[in-house]
Amino acid sequence: MLASKPVRTMLAAVTAVTMAGCMPRPRDEPDDRPLDPAATAATPDPCGLLTPEEVQQVQGGTIEPGEEIRGNRTGERVCSFDQQGTKLLTTVGVYPEDRAGFDAEFETVEANFPESERVPGIGEAAFISTIFLFSIKGAFVVVVVAAGDVDAAKPKLLALGPKAVARLP
Repeated sequence: MLASKPVRTMLAAVTAVTMAGCMPRPRDEPDDRPLDPAATAATPDPCGLLTPEEVQQVQGGTIEPGEEIRGNRTGERVCSFDQQGTKLLTTVGVYPEDRAGFDAEFETVEANFPESERVPGIGEAAFISTIFLFSIKGAFVVVVVAAGDVDAAKPKLLALGPKAVARLP
């Protein structure tokens, strides 16, 4: 039986936090540690991959300029676009990875979320799972998170994801 829409939305939010690497892993330092410029020096700036106007077109409301926040993966940079007056956010994360690692990540996500699907035409490979779009281009993975209604996420991800990946150097 399919869970109610509020339950699916809550599950998507919990999934978002977990999959986006926002929850500390047991060996991670506390979340208040500063961004590490040395570890992320080669990672492109995620705040340059989307504009607040582009995010506003798909999420609605008034979107704040992107602000870089700390990611959990080595070399990861994350940009958060917050919607004024709400807890709704859109993030773009970039981290170094090779194709084998990307494919392994898809297999892991698909095993836990069977509704995950590959999406052609975005970067070298891409897939969507709940409120996430993952794509690999060159030596980097781009992860776009469109928080909010899980049923409305796919069109939002398909609007934002290709733009973000296309701008990755």
